[in-house]
Amino acid sequence: MDVTPPARFVRFAALLVGAWTVPAVLPAQQTPAPRPVVSRITIEPASITLQAGQTVPVKVTAYDPQGNVVLDPPLRVSGARSGLSLSDNGVKGLRAGKYEIVVSSLPPDTTVPVVRVTVPITVTWPAIEKVEIAADPGRLYTAVTLAHRARALHADGSERPGTEISWRWRSSDESVAGVDRFGYVTAYKAGAVTIAAEAEGVSAALKHTVVANPVRSLAIETAEAAVRTGDVLHLSATAKRSTGQLVADVPILWSYTYVPDDSIAGHVTVIGTVTRTTCTVVSGGMLLTTTSYLPARSPLTPLSESASPERAPLTRRGGSSTTLPWGS
Repeated sequence: MDVTPPARFVRFAALLVGAWTVPAVLPAQQTPAPRPVVSRITIEPASITLQAGQTVPVKVTAYDPQGNVVLDPPLRVSGARSGLSLSDNGVKGLRAGKYEIVVSSLPPDTTVPVVRVTVPITVTWPAIEKVEIAADPGRLYTAVTLAHRARALHADGSERPGTEISWRWRSSDESVAGVDRFGYVTAYKAGAVTIAAEAEGVSAALKHTVVANPVRSLAIETAEAAVRTGDVLHLSATAKRSTGQLVADVPILWSYTYVPDDSIAGHVTVIGTVTRTTCTVVSGGMLLTTTSYLPARSPLTPLSESASPERAPLTRRGGSSTTLPWGS
C-alpha cells in the first residue's frame, strides 16, 4: 500500500490491524506512552466494487480530537473471510457477493467512545475464459451411465466454483446417448455422440463412441469369511463377458439398503446393529443383489450371501435420463 504522509494505510490482518504495540523489554525508568485517542476515521474509497481475484488499495486515516493525523493508530479491521482477503496491499475479492469491512478504533479506556466506519464491498466474478470437460473413468457402453464434470476457468487460471454456475449440457444425438443437467450421460445404442457443457456462452465438448455392452455376468467378492457389527467389509465387483473374460473398463455403480434391528416407533435404533444388509451393484444393465445377515447381538457371525445376476432393462424418461429397477 501507499504510505505517503500525512495519511497512513492501516496494515490489514484478519482481526487486529495496525494495533499500537510496545517493546518487549522496557528500561525500568521508561513507561509506555498512553494509547492515542482516535476521534475520526476516514477510508478511501468509501465503497468498493471489484472482481474476484482483483486487489484494490485502501487508504485509512485516523485523526485525534484536535484534528491531527494519528501515526500508528490503534485500529481493528474485520471482514468476511469467505469472500475477502485483507492484506498490506489492500482488499482482495475471493468470491462474488456483497460484503463489508469494519474499521474501529481501540480506545485507551472506557471513557473514550469507539469510532467505527463501515465500507460496503461488492465482488463480482470475472468473465469465464475457458471450459474444460472430463468423464469419470470407464467406457461408455450401451446401458451404462457415466458421470461427466465440467470446470469453468477465468483468464488468470482461477476456477469458478461449480455452485456459482448454471451449466447447460447437450448431446449431439439423443438417440445414441442422453445427458441430464448434472452431466450424467446414459448410452442407449451404439454410435458416435458428442457431449457438450456450456456456461455463459463458453463451451467445451467431449466425443464418445458408444459400443454394445459386453457384460453378461456380474459378481461380488469379499475376502472376509466372518464379520462383526462395526467391522468394515471390503467388497469388489467384477463384470465378465459370456466367455468369462473380464470387462475392466465398464463403470460399476454401488448402492446399499439395510433393515434396522429396532423399530423407530417409540424406540431408539442402535447404530451398527443390522439384521439385513443388501448391496446392489449395477454394471451395464446387469443387476446383482448380495444380502448379508448380521444378527445384532452376535459378536461374530458367519457371512452368508446369495447372488442372482439378472438382466435389468433401462427405462428412458424424457430422452435425457434413465432409471434402473433396484433389487432388494
